[in-house]
Amino acid sequence: MSDNVENIYLRGLRDIMGELGILRRDMGDVKMRLSSIERGLGEVQTQLGVMNGRMDHMDSRLEKLEKNVGLSDTFLGEDMDPFRGPEE
Repeated sequence: MSDNVENIYLRGLRDIMGELGILRRDMGDVKMRLSSIERGLGEVQTQLGVMNGRMDHMDSRLEKLEKNVGLSDTFLGEDMDPFRGPEE
């Protein structure tokens, strides 16, 4: 009788060990996929940083152009009333 009980426990432990092996392989796959996602996210952040730098550069170039043309920050001349328009 005790041999039968031991066999039941051993069979249960073997089943548990088999399931643990499957879980370990699955976790390895999950870790690889997560690492891939993290690398992709890092690349997106890098690209956003580059784009922000380019937009900042374009903004400074636009400000220089506005200055050269004679436009102010508000797009109106200093002596103009925004509700009346330019006086002729």
